[in-house]
Amino acid sequence: MLALYAAESSKYLLHDSTSFKDLARNLPFLQLQIDVRGKVTMINNKVTIEVGQIKRNLKKYKEAKQQLLQRAKLLQWAISAVMDQPIEFVSIGHLFVPRSKPDDCIPDNEVADAVSIFIHQLRSCSTLAF
Repeated sequence: MLALYAAESSKYLLHDSTSFKDLARNLPFLQLQIDVRGKVTMINNKVTIEVGQIKRNLKKYKEAKQQLLQRAKLLQWAISAVMDQPIEFVSIGHLFVPRSKPDDCIPDNEVADAVSIFIHQLRSCSTLAF
């Protein structure tokens, strides 16, 4: 599924005339890692997608943000592919990090590429299983 999504969102666009075999021949191997179990809620044609990521600190914020966006967009694409009606999406990404030092700069919650990203600080690093 990730390979198909990546293909559509990059140079190999899906069209009604594109066969799966043609598409699969041109796809690179891709891997999707999921730290936090997501949630998809669907009511009629409105879908809420929640995805999550755990990081040891905020140094990898950009990487975590990209992972959240990739997962949310992948789920949007997959749901759109199987539905026969237009879908309205609300996508939310949750980033979990240990509580930082008072002088650390915590990024504000933001909306990136139609995905709302929220940062949640945990009490201590010992609560994370790495």
